[in-house]
Amino acid sequence: MSREQTAKRYAQALYDVTPAEDRQDVNEELKQVLEVLREPQIEEFFSHPKTPLSAKKRMIMSMQLDSTLASFLPVVIEKGRERALDTIAAAYQDLVYASAGIRTATVTSAIPLSDDVVEEIRSRLEDLTECSKVELTLAVDEKLWGGLVIEMNGKVIDASLSRTLERLRQKLVTVQS
Repeated sequence: MSREQTAKRYAQALYDVTPAEDRQDVNEELKQVLEVLREPQIEEFFSHPKTPLSAKKRMIMSMQLDSTLASFLPVVIEKGRERALDTIAAAYQDLVYASAGIRTATVTSAIPLSDDVVEEIRSRLEDLTECSKVELTLAVDEKLWGGLVIEMNGKVIDASLSRTLERLRQKLVTVQS
């Protein structure tokens, strides 16, 4: 079974045992746990193969988590799946967002976008997808030269200047042949 499939199973299990009204809070708390685990010293301790499982569990329990996560995370550790926590958290967020009618999209631009432009993109994506909310992740890639690349639901809209120039180059090559 692939790491992603395993993560989806763990995420589904967490989703199933979490009361509907607590799912968003658990999602936010899981993000906070991951932030803590990404701190260099903690990450080194937590990912070191010689760190005993009991020490990892004690560290998790010291975070004073929601009872659902306090029960769930030690199981993940016992099963040796702590390296999949990022993937589990992403899969869990997908489940929570899907049940709430929220979609996620990544918008990449050549320069940072103003708040007004971000809100316009969000509004148009919400209209296009007919969902209640679109949560955007913003990225900057100077190689685009201009325009945007939007990734949502496994689909890509590439309206970047670099892509437009590449298509023009391909047409010119075809015409010259």
